[in-house]
Amino acid sequence: MPYLQILPVSGARFINLFRLLALIGLLSYPFQGELRTPTERSTITLTDGTKITGVVEEHRLRGTLWGYQIRSAELPEGAAPESLKALAAGVYIVSTDDVRDIEPVYMYQLKGLITFPFRFLLIFNLVWLLHLPALLLWPVYEAAGAAACLFNMIHALITEQNHQELTRFLMRVHLFRWKLLLSLNGEQLPHVDIHGREKMKLPLRFTASIDSEFSRMQVLARLSVPLLMYALFTAWTAVAAMFSGPLFLYITLGVLGLLLLPFALFLPGQILLWIFLALKRSGPDWLLEIMYRPQRFVLHVSCWWQGLTSDSRSISAGIKSVLSAGNGNFDPAQSPKIEMNLLVLLLLVLFSGGLYTLIWTGRTARLMQDDPFTLILVSLVGGLLPLSFIMARYYRRGEIMLKTPPSLLVEILMMLPGVNLILGPFVIQYGLNLFAKSQAKAE
Repeated sequence: MPYLQILPVSGARFINLFRLLALIGLLSYPFQGELRTPTERSTITLTDGTKITGVVEEHRLRGTLWGYQIRSAELPEGAAPESLKALAAGVYIVSTDDVRDIEPVYMYQLKGLITFPFRFLLIFNLVWLLHLPALLLWPVYEAAGAAACLFNMIHALITEQNHQELTRFLMRVHLFRWKLLLSLNGEQLPHVDIHGREKMKLPLRFTASIDSEFSRMQVLARLSVPLLMYALFTAWTAVAAMFSGPLFLYITLGVLGLLLLPFALFLPGQILLWIFLALKRSGPDWLLEIMYRPQRFVLHVSCWWQGLTSDSRSISAGIKSVLSAGNGNFDPAQSPKIEMNLLVLLLLVLFSGGLYTLIWTGRTARLMQDDPFTLILVSLVGGLLPLSFIMARYYRRGEIMLKTPPSLLVEILMMLPGVNLILGPFVIQYGLNLFAKSQAKAE
């Protein structure tokens, strides 16, 4: 069962002010118009420097451009230039040899002039660039968490026990989601590595008590929930076919609106919270309740369905205040020092397309007393080719730590680009796990 508490949200005054300005710029973007629009008139500059404004059209002879016709011409003071010939009443013609340049005449739009300052507010969207690394890895963690949940259910069907490492990883996925939500209100960003520790604390306390038992009947009960939801949806669509009409449609939309209303209040609540924080005031408790209590309810439902808790009463506990405290026997923020579950590592590498290998390399570099920033930067600049040397070196170090001779074949595989993105972390982490277990036995 998860125990979550939202601490007082305050600080980051200027960043939240920038977020508000960026939001104003985004909301005004659909209403912005062009600053100026071209008219049907153009200005012709002759070779002698004379400028004539009018409606300019091409004049062709036998399909070849000969010159330009000028209607409604605004002639300079005095007589018309010699190169300008009268073709008809109010119409002049000039040869292309006598034309230096043609420029369109623009008309400035009042709407564009009014909305032009709002375009500068979009510059403050650079604040959101800070969230991009965590936002890009969020789907990776969610996908890996879904796969881990499936594997945990398979493990429970065989052993009637929760897999310890998989369930702990699922809790870390939930924690990362909450870190993302709360990072929208402060200057601290969640660590991109789900197994890394935060340098600063977000206004969040998150612990859990994970059940060790997960019987086969409980697994089947969880799997029956999607089937039940599908049956209800099928029955609802059948009733809708019998009573088709605008009234039944309005009833359907009304029911959906009532179900989604608690979650839809998050967006206006977030804007209001930014206003409070931009005024250098902490967020009020009632606003935090409106924003995060529905999310807390979803957290408890998810943990029950994933089998992290077998007690269905934990769902009703999700309705309680997000400000209430609770203590569990597992803190997802406390990451392991050396060891890491190989299945979790493989899922993260696969679902990220090898991107998580760089994150794993940075975490392993700290264990090897190397500079993680330099290694990751060199790997990116070098097109991931330096990873071949890094993987081979870390593999050799791991074997030395285990006091076993390194395999030449495995070391060659560590050097193969592309292959080492998946094989490298798996083999090296396996050696680190063995080293951590041998140290634990020695203690």
